[in-house]
Amino acid sequence: MVAMRELGSWVDIRYRGTYPDGTVFEDRLSGEPLRVVFGASCVPRGLESALREMALGEERRVEVTAAEGFGSHEEAAVFRIPVSMIPDYRSLPVGEYIQWYGDTAKNREPTAAKVVKVDDFEVVLDLNHPLAGRDVVYEVTVVDEGEAGRTPVDAMLDELRQQVAAQVVREGAASN
Repeated sequence: MVAMRELGSWVDIRYRGTYPDGTVFEDRLSGEPLRVVFGASCVPRGLESALREMALGEERRVEVTAAEGFGSHEEAAVFRIPVSMIPDYRSLPVGEYIQWYGDTAKNREPTAAKVVKVDDFEVVLDLNHPLAGRDVVYEVTVVDEGEAGRTPVDAMLDELRQQVAAQVVREGAASN
């Protein structure tokens, strides 16, 4: 086990996210790893807590409760909108996610909204996170790490500077 990582430090991870029954909802075991910056709320709180203690190369199964993950499913985030407010409401894909802008004076960025129901009177949209109210499991491996404010590019530049400095010293010694 490593010492707790500082806020702003980072790890790159490969992971698979599943429900407790084993059903996969996300798989990033191959391809580009995910960079997690501690304190930036990049991943659920329960996963970040485990990652802060993991060593480079360590693999771990992390069980994250709904409370430590994506929160509970909030009825306040389910909206019933009269069809008169939504042009072409009949084309909305029930069961699918759409980009919803809501009150555009307040919400300049779209929010993912699940279309729960469409009938002749209303459209029901659920703006909860798709994993809200669900316990989840992550099979995770830490594949790289870095200090707060330092990136792999910073480390490569430091190494190049050291190589150049060593070359200058060698050339200076050779000319004497």
